[in-house]
Amino acid sequence: MSILYNFPTDKQIKTLRFITLTTGVLFDGNTKSEASKFIKENLKYAQEM
Repeated sequence: MSILYNFPTDKQIKTLRFITLTTGVLFDGNTKSEASKFIKENLKYAQEM
């Protein structure tokens, strides 16, 4: 997960939202779709490394 620390600030915010999802913290309806979108972006970014 060290890759995530290289992201810009808005990506870090999405990362925090993703972490709250994976830890089972309560979230609003929009965050879940944003997190799934972020996961796909993160996978693409990780594969480019």
